[in-house]
Amino acid sequence: MVVLLKAQRDKIAETCISTDLDQYSNEYLYSQPGEITGPDVRYLGFVEDKVGPWHTAVPDGEKDASFQMLVYFPHKVEIRNIQLYASNSEGTKGSSWWHSHNTESWILGVFHNGKMLNPNREDSLGVFTGWVLLELYGDNEAGCFENDRYVLFEVTTNEGVLSKLYQVTHWEDEFVRP
Repeated sequence: MVVLLKAQRDKIAETCISTDLDQYSNEYLYSQPGEITGPDVRYLGFVEDKVGPWHTAVPDGEKDASFQMLVYFPHKVEIRNIQLYASNSEGTKGSSWWHSHNTESWILGVFHNGKMLNPNREDSLGVFTGWVLLELYGDNEAGCFENDRYVLFEVTTNEGVLSKLYQVTHWEDEFVRP
């Protein structure tokens, strides 16, 4: 089962990065948008254990909800924090939330190139330019990541807040099992 989940995760990551970027190669790879683009979000499922419950920034033995977020910055932009909220289809924030920075919430683990950017709930995730792919991990809470549920992402930068309302889609039905 673990091997199947890892294969699914890798296939999704490959699809998100190569197929989607290849499909839009002129937009994503070769052109340089003049403004911040994104975030574009993909749900990967419960594939890895990166964080624990509430404010615990270390694995706890339970797989976490995993997302990939793609953002383009045409110049240097500081990402101060990322927040994730359970939501409805209109984007109204629900009673469950995960923050990269705030210890009064469930932790949203933010990773870039395999490195956790917020192990101590830092006030800044770093300064980025160009296309940036982040992996986000949150402990499962109250079934918020069930199929067809909505979540709202807010990315706070030094230039403002980027928002993305996302409907959770489970990809496992799209894979042919061996």
